[in-house]
Amino acid sequence: MDRIVADASVVVKFFVNEENSENARRLMDALISKEVLFLEPPLLEYEVLNAMLNSKNRYEMSQINDVVKALANYNFTVSDINEALFVEAIKMSIEYRISIYDAVYVALASITNSRLYTADKGLIDAVKLPFVKHIREF
Repeated sequence: MDRIVADASVVVKFFVNEENSENARRLMDALISKEVLFLEPPLLEYEVLNAMLNSKNRYEMSQINDVVKALANYNFTVSDINEALFVEAIKMSIEYRISIYDAVYVALASITNSRLYTADKGLIDAVKLPFVKHIREF
């Protein structure tokens, strides 16, 4: 079974219509049907909600509540934040000059031999790692 990590830029697209939302929803379908093992750090849900709350689009509280419920029902395998992940994330944050938030996703994918999907071209360009893919490639 393929192991996938997706950052918040992808998971937000499960719920909103944006560029590459169709690709993100294919990933969501693979998650729901258990075709892939979906690994996530514990901060994912908070980042998704933060992105929606701070979006230029104003979402109703009922929409935000629907997202909270949906996230709780997905089959995410939440990875513990452990020392190895901390160390790897810090190293990657420094080496690639990326936020620690982005580095946690990259480090988790690296440590678990997973593919990381993102919609953040800046992250892809910064790390230039073969396992970090744009969501349009899914």
